[in-house]
Amino acid sequence: MIQGVSVVIPTYNEAKVIAGTLRQFDACRARLPLEVIVSDDGSSDATVAAATDLADVIVRNDGGRCGRSGALNRGARRARHDVLVFLDADLRIDPIGAFLDEVEAVFGGDPRVAGGMMDFAVFPAEATRADRATHTLWNGVMRGVLRATGIGISTPGFQMGRRLHFERIGGYDEGLRLTQDVDYSLRLSRAGRVHYFRSCRLLESPRRYRDEGYAVYTWRSTLRWLSILL
Repeated sequence: MIQGVSVVIPTYNEAKVIAGTLRQFDACRARLPLEVIVSDDGSSDATVAAATDLADVIVRNDGGRCGRSGALNRGARRARHDVLVFLDADLRIDPIGAFLDEVEAVFGGDPRVAGGMMDFAVFPAEATRADRATHTLWNGVMRGVLRATGIGISTPGFQMGRRLHFERIGGYDEGLRLTQDVDYSLRLSRAGRVHYFRSCRLLESPRRYRDEGYAVYTWRSTLRWLSILL
């Protein structure tokens, strides 16, 4: 069995999206012990006000920005439960109930499991044919790498695992600004088995792909991955 799940959401000026992200957990609190922590990195907009009545814990950094890794680590230090989920403020887990059921079954049933990952897609209402094709390819690559090597490099903005392993590997590297997700995923993969969730997926905004285009985004992401892998 697991004690429960702590969701840590790092924020910086996410007032437009944070309420929707937090509300996805409202109907799931009867499934298992669940807490939602917003770790704010000095937002200058209404992020904290929008999250105050919806999150269980607000961790504030009023001393100036320290970066996303620092916000994730500060949030994790306030967590009460033994499974940690790190989720960016513009992501949804679909369906969230199935995800929590699978977390309880897998992490409660197999102590060898250290982390988890899943497919991701653009919000259906905003998805284009290019979005669907590209994400299908990326999901296939992630699953293939996990099967072949045991390394689970999750999509940016989502990592999860046991708090025990988070503490053992030292959390997120606060010296990294763009590759902290890849670095953390690699170190977590060495600590134990990574489970690939089948009952759910991550939904994300296409804003980064619209701004850069898939070619530029993929090239920059590849360079960031190689900087860690090599």
